[in-house]
Amino acid sequence: MAHHDVRQKNMQQIRIRFCVIGQPPPDLNIGRIAEWKSRIWRVDGTPESFALSQNADLDSWGFSDELLAKIAPDNNGYDFTFCILNVPLEDNYYSRRLAGNVVCFSFYETAEILRHYNIPIENAVLRMAYSYSLIFRRSKGRIPETRDLVRFAHDEARGCIFDMNGIKTEIALSCDGPILCEACKASSLIDGVSREFIAIYEREIKGIRRELYYRLAGVIKCHPILTLTLSILLAIGVNLVSSYVYEKMNGKEPSKALEPMPMSVTNAAAQPPRQP
Repeated sequence: MAHHDVRQKNMQQIRIRFCVIGQPPPDLNIGRIAEWKSRIWRVDGTPESFALSQNADLDSWGFSDELLAKIAPDNNGYDFTFCILNVPLEDNYYSRRLAGNVVCFSFYETAEILRHYNIPIENAVLRMAYSYSLIFRRSKGRIPETRDLVRFAHDEARGCIFDMNGIKTEIALSCDGPILCEACKASSLIDGVSREFIAIYEREIKGIRRELYYRLAGVIKCHPILTLTLSILLAIGVNLVSSYVYEKMNGKEPSKALEPMPMSVTNAAAQPPRQP
């Protein structure tokens, strides 16, 4: 019975407080994040909005971790707080982990990269929410600060939730059907995350995708000959079906539509003689 209780506790949803600090990108659909269905994490209510009340304190208009810690709200009973910004962060990272289980993600430069690949910019927020949720589990209910030098990400871009993305353009790989690579899966198991949690986790992150139209456009771009062949076959199929429907509507037998018409041959003897 005790084992069952521990297992149930381990599968409890992680409560995330989402908030937007400053002016968000105009195409950010915050409602999609609030309405996301997950057994891993949940957000209560609509994400909150706060003013960016401080000016940058680093070169190139960057915001340091110390300054962000003063701006970001507290957890207020949540497991961790996820702040969304649109300004440069320290060391030009797109995400920083602060003290008190507070994380900051910035769309600075990343939003334009995602738009270039026709990826909804909310996908990056969802990807990072799953990333920090697993870090929360692996770290026994806390999220270490970036300066703690606890390494979760890997430098190679594998399309994994834990891609480092030192080259920011690589973020597109893990924002359209991301995976949890075998190395990160093994590390999570070693850190005490259950196999059941990981199985649910892997199913859910597959849902972080581009819209269907752009997925189809990507297939056409990668396989033009196959797409052309299928288009021709589809056109032929549609033509045959429409012909069948037309014949049925006009009371004809569709099976006889393509049969050759019989030719009548007149006997020469039966023809009247020609006049001289």
